[in-house]
Parts: sequence; structure tokens; C-alpha cells
Amino acid sequence: MSAARDIFLEHLRRKGLKVTRPRLRILETILGRERFHFAADDLVDLVNESTRRKVSRSTVYRTLALLEECGIVRRERIQEGFNCYEKAVGAEHHDHMICRECGRIIEFHSVQLEQVQDSLCREHGFIPERHVLHIFGVCRQCVKKKKD
Repeated sequence: MSAARDIFLEHLRRKGLKVTRPRLRILETILGRERFHFAADDLVDLVNESTRRKVSRSTVYRTLALLEECGIVRRERIQEGFNCYEKAVGAEHHDHMICRECGRIIEFHSVQLEQVQDSLCREHGFIPERHVLHIFGVCRQCVKKKKD
């Protein structure tokens, strides 16, 4: 957590912005989450659930933009009109399966898929920088609910 905090503090300093309690509380809330993915509006609720001094929605959105600029979080466009965020600092590369029924996001990593992608890039003389794979469908729990 201290490495991400140091990155954020340095980013604020370079931009000439103040280090504020709300900004730090937002960072700590994100870094303290076990689940990686979250929506900005859910973060507002999480930040405010255990405190009397509420953080405004606009402060959360502006802070998320700052955290994205310095690489602590990454914004993913999951589907049309919906973005979610995930921790980027210290996170291993992974891809996503997204349930269209309940919105659940399942993270996975496949060595075989990575090898195929690397092979295709070599074959086409392409130098990859980053890739995102989203597989949309229905998760096991939602399939089971439909059957019951």
C-alpha cells in the first residue's frame, strides 16, 4: 500500500495539487478492497459508509481520474455505457468473463491464450503494448438459477 501511496503523493505534487484526507481515504478504500473491480458510484458508497465526514461524488470521480493518470487504477469499459475500475498497481495480467445476467466479473489467466496472442503478433510483425480480453456470457450461478 505504501508504494501506491507514494506514487499518488508524487503525482499530486507534480500536478501542484493538495494532499487531502478525502483523496487519501479514497485511495485507502480502493487498496483495501479484496475484489478488484468496482464501479465509481459503488466507490462513493464504500468511502462514505464508515465515516461521518462524507466525500462528494465529484471528489471521488476527480480522484479516480488522478489515480488512473498515475497508473494506480485502470478503467475498463465493460459494456456500452458502463465503465468499471480495477486496481492496476501490483495486479498480474488477467482477462475477464462477464456475466450479462448478474454483472459478475470472473478474472482468469491462460498461458495458452497468451502464447497464441504472442504467436499471432510475431506472425504479423506486430509489437503489442497491452491487450484486453472480455468474454461475455452467462455465469454458472445464473445458468443454475434458470434451470431451477
